[in-house]
Amino acid sequence: MNDEELEATKKLNGVAKENNREEDIKKLNRLIEGCKECKFAACEQCEINWTEVQAIEHILAEREEDKKKIDKLEESYEEQNDELWERVKQCHNMQTEIDNLYNDNEELEKAYLHEKFAKEDVEKLLENSIPKQKVKEIFDRLHISDIEPWSTYKVSGDILFDLKELLEDK
Repeated sequence: MNDEELEATKKLNGVAKENNREEDIKKLNRLIEGCKECKFAACEQCEINWTEVQAIEHILAEREEDKKKIDKLEESYEEQNDELWERVKQCHNMQTEIDNLYNDNEELEKAYLHEKFAKEDVEKLLENSIPKQKVKEIFDRLHISDIEPWSTYKVSGDILFDLKELLEDK
């Protein structure tokens, strides 16, 4: 037999051993049941003594307990896995909310800056303007009822001074 055939045989035997494990356990259980019926210290019909039967019985009982523990662990694993996925979904939803809040914040910041600049522009306009009422008061001191664009009027120095002061303040 060459190396490849030997390796293939080993693999097949490993698979066969794995597949036959449950069958072997059934055989051991039948053996134990038969030995329990016999109850001789050393049975003449088989090559196993009562101490070995008890050891096998103990090993099989431990195996059953281990299988139960494995089943419980698998259930626990599934529950924890489900909880973990639920938390991952929650984190994803939170991240989406954070992204939405960030976008909303950017929009609010833009709106605020736009309003701030608009307010600053209005304030600058107001700073550089002469209140209408003050101009009206000065014109009222001229005592002119109808001013025509082609008309010429003499204006007193104090009125001109007041107009000049208004313009220089702003």
